[in-house]
Amino acid sequence: MNINEILRNLREDKDLKQIDIANILCITQQTYSNYENAKSEIPLNHLIKLADFYNVSTDFLLGRVTYKHNLISLNDLLLDNITYGDLLNKVSTLDKYKLHSLIDFLNYISSKR
Repeated sequence: MNINEILRNLREDKDLKQIDIANILCITQQTYSNYENAKSEIPLNHLIKLADFYNVSTDFLLGRVTYKHNLISLNDLLLDNITYGDLLNKVSTLDKYKLHSLIDFLNYISSKR
């Protein structure tokens, strides 16, 4: 998916009109429409504002990653004193065998009701 489709989907998911987003960016509806229709490139300051507004990363907006959440949420507490980032760091140190075992275990416990 490209940035234009991503912007349109995010806006429509929030039931907003182009003018609503244009107002947030302090631009005209036509200028914003040009962003969604790939007629104009989005300036960096608008890209950042949109990422903040939708609470996604700029990489997600650019279509570079499929993980929607903003990386700031990695600092959020998962459990006790462990953040999502801490968990990700621990997972990234696992060898292939342990990673497969972890995924199998996660699939097992998520299938239990």
